[in-house]
Amino acid sequence: MNPSKHKLNIDSKIIFLDIDGVLNTPQYAIQSEERMDAINPVSVSILNKMLEVSGAQVVVSSSWRMCFSIEELTVILQNKGLRYPILDYTPVLDSGVRGQEISKWIDTNKDHGLWFNEYLILDDDSDMLYWQRENFVHTPNDTGLTPNIAYRAINRLRGKRNWVEDDIIGYESDYCLTEYMEQWVLKKQSVEES
Repeated sequence: MNPSKHKLNIDSKIIFLDIDGVLNTPQYAIQSEERMDAINPVSVSILNKMLEVSGAQVVVSSSWRMCFSIEELTVILQNKGLRYPILDYTPVLDSGVRGQEISKWIDTNKDHGLWFNEYLILDDDSDMLYWQRENFVHTPNDTGLTPNIAYRAINRLRGKRNWVEDDIIGYESDYCLTEYMEQWVLKKQSVEES
C-alpha cells in the first residue's frame, strides 16, 4: 500500500469491497455451474451502477487480495463487466480482523493528508469495528449484492445514517430499483449479444 499513488482528494468516497458473498455466492456458482469463486456479472453490474451514481472508488478488502495483484483482480472483474479500476487493497494484518485492516488503510491515508468522510464497507462477514457500524452494509452470503442492498448502500454514502430510514426507504423503493436494475442489466445484455 503506497498512499502517494492514490488519486484521491478530500471529497473521495471509498467502497471497501469484499468479493466472496458480495459478488459471488454459492447460489450463483450452482446456477452457473461454475467454480465456487464464480463472480456473478449481475452483481458486478449493480456495483458498476453504485460506482457511477456515487462517484466512489473501490478498495478491495476481500481475502482475494492475498491471491491476486490489483492488476490481476481488475482483469478478473473486468471480464465479468466491471467498468472501473480498483484503487487499492487494504493491508493484511496478523489479527485478520477486516475492520482493523480497513481502519489501518484509512489511518495510513489520513496521515498523508487524505480524510474520508464518506466510505462504505460491503461485506458478508461482520468482523468490523464498532465505530464502523454506520458505514457497514451487510450482504447475505446466499444472495450477495442486490438492488435493494445497493440502494441502501448509496444512501449511506450520501450521509443518510438512520437505520430505520434506510430500511423504510429500501423497502418502499425495492420494487422500483429492482425493476430499474433488471431493465438496465437486460439492455446491457442485449447490446452485448448484438
